[in-house]
Amino acid sequence: NSKITSGNGRNFRFGINSSMSFNKTSNIAGEAGVFTNNPFFAANTAPVLTPYNPDGSYAVNQGLFGQAAYALNYGARALEQTQEGARGRKQIKLISSVFSEYDFDDHFTARVMGGVDFTQNNSTTYTNPNTYYGSTTNPGRSGSLGRSIANWTSLTTNARLSYKNTFDDVHNFSAYVLGEYVGRFRESLGYT
Repeated sequence: NSKITSGNGRNFRFGINSSMSFNKTSNIAGEAGVFTNNPFFAANTAPVLTPYNPDGSYAVNQGLFGQAAYALNYGARALEQTQEGARGRKQIKLISSVFSEYDFDDHFTARVMGGVDFTQNNSTTYTNPNTYYGSTTNPGRSGSLGRSIANWTSLTTNARLSYKNTFDDVHNFSAYVLGEYVGRFRESLGYT
């Protein structure tokens, strides 16, 4: 974060305020979703269903008592997807504004301000082709890799002319004339 303000000490002031951030998140596939690959299925599966086969592989095709058609082991599928898949995001954010003010006299002041709020998200999702959910992916039944980039920009500018005066030492009067522009722009691109 940075903030700079200055002026001539009498009738002119200006300033800039900026902040920039970067964050990186790594999530598990299916997090915050209502799907059978949600990781909470692993906790809500019948306790008699083990998530692993005797050879250490995931018991994704086994049901209760080894019957594939009865009580499928969604917990094993969710565990496999949680450990073998990925979902992540890298985000850059910039917020900046500038202003300048000029006092023409004791009553009239002009002010101009502009600001930008920019956010860019780079996202990745991955489903391992050697997992149960990777084998059910269409087309190709060979997992998936998805990437996307999205930009959001908001621009704000305004100009103001103000008048203020005190009459008879008890009556305060203020008047403003102002104009403002707000623009919001979004673009995105993604592929799987």
